[in-house]
Amino acid sequence: MTGFAVPTGSTFLFIGDSITDCDRMTYAAPLGSGYVRRFTELVTFHHPELDIRWLNHGVGGDVIGDLCERWQEDVVGHEPDWLAIQIGINDCHGNIEGSDEWAVSAYEDDYQYLLEQVRPFSPNLVLLDPFYVATADGPWPIDDFQRRIRLLGLDAGEQLGDPQLVGPHAVQGRDRAVQDVVAPRELSRSLDGSDVLGPLDHADQ
Repeated sequence: MTGFAVPTGSTFLFIGDSITDCDRMTYAAPLGSGYVRRFTELVTFHHPELDIRWLNHGVGGDVIGDLCERWQEDVVGHEPDWLAIQIGINDCHGNIEGSDEWAVSAYEDDYQYLLEQVRPFSPNLVLLDPFYVATADGPWPIDDFQRRIRLLGLDAGEQLGDPQLVGPHAVQGRDRAVQDVVAPRELSRSLDGSDVLGPLDHADQ
């Protein structure tokens, strides 16, 4: 395979909640045991010639307001060339009974603030949808959060990753109550990383 959107010498930073974190500060340091590690391993396997600095700044339990508070230190201070953001499941979880337009609008405003803060050094952005896993059909309020990310991404022309598309296979066949809607960090370990890799890899196969 040849060709990759991320050139050698780049810094690629991931930030988000527990799905990004995945014990990256304990036994699975420094990249965690979830999709971040799987993605970096895929890149290393297919493009061993690349020297990329990988950073995982996910923190379990974070909502988007937490990212706003630590954005300067954990993102802006590093001026990454590439930035992947996966945030929103905890924001949505407090709103599971139905969509609260104020909560969704506040989420969009905070997300826009995060994007504005990195514009001075213009990193390439990968925006990943938050996602739920459930046996019941929606609509879940997560749909509104996802739509806001899509609109922000289209406005700025970012690359979009979509982990929600690979989520359901991880719990296929499990007997869950309809009201049992979860986004476990264990699901991150089942993501194969290709949903992030796909939009970035222009390799010939």
